[in-house]
Amino acid sequence: MKKQKPPLVVRVRRRMTDSMKQIRATASTAEKTVTPSRLAKLFAVAATTLIAASCATPPDRNPVPVGFESLMTLEGYGQIRIWGDREPDNVDASIAQIQQQAAAAGRHVGPPSQRVASFLAISGGGSDGAYGAGLLNGWTDAGTRPEFDVVTGISTGALTAPFAFLGSAYDDRLQAIYTQFGDDDLFEQNSLPGIFGNAALYDTAKLRGLIADFINPDVVAEIAREHNRGRRLLIGTAHLDAQRSVIWDIGAIASSNQPNKGELIHSILTASAAIPGAFPAVRIQVVINNQTYDELHVDGGTV
Repeated sequence: MKKQKPPLVVRVRRRMTDSMKQIRATASTAEKTVTPSRLAKLFAVAATTLIAASCATPPDRNPVPVGFESLMTLEGYGQIRIWGDREPDNVDASIAQIQQQAAAAGRHVGPPSQRVASFLAISGGGSDGAYGAGLLNGWTDAGTRPEFDVVTGISTGALTAPFAFLGSAYDDRLQAIYTQFGDDDLFEQNSLPGIFGNAALYDTAKLRGLIADFINPDVVAEIAREHNRGRRLLIGTAHLDAQRSVIWDIGAIASSNQPNKGELIHSILTASAAIPGAFPAVRIQVVINNQTYDELHVDGGTV
């Protein structure tokens, strides 16, 4: 009789516990190896889901016209996103702003040659994101975890990144995300007609609701506060219409006066974790020449 795997939530808890033990024991860097056979399987799954996504079109779309995809601003917001495949035109001005904010907050003191900047990039991996969550919890316990100047995240890393950015005070929430919820708490399988109508195998309304619960107005306000101290939280998505990577400045969104900033952040995080074909693409509305259009965004790891 074939032995059944334990439930996903149990495997996730084990994964997180293992990584916490490792980082606590060594108080050093932990690393997860992807074997060639595992990598081949991942590429096979990715290819299948991308083909499925390309064969179905979400209904009632009003996509951005061809040639206008390069207009990166959203109505009511300033510079909140850039293309991920090219250097932004205003990079020097952005760096100067960060330096000014950090100096005003008393974060950068002493000559530049003596300053140390800490960067954290969190990749994808589905439920294996529990490994990263455990590493961060263990890093806190080790007493050597820095305050990161920049945190980036894609896919499941996008769900981890806000709490890694906000610091060890949010370790309990980070742990809860990866240990208290199973498949049934995150998504529902679509019926066969739903697959063709929604271009996805699963509905992620539950996942978005969970993101909204965890990234509540208080958390958005905390992200804005840290942004204004010269720190940056960046999340990557894949823009399907333009077929390019987009990097979102979550802190800039959180710092805005727009009433829908929380919903926009929820959409970006949901999109970054939306595996093409498995989960539906997320629509984000933009206004061009007083006309409203929608973009489709999916898993930041796609590109």
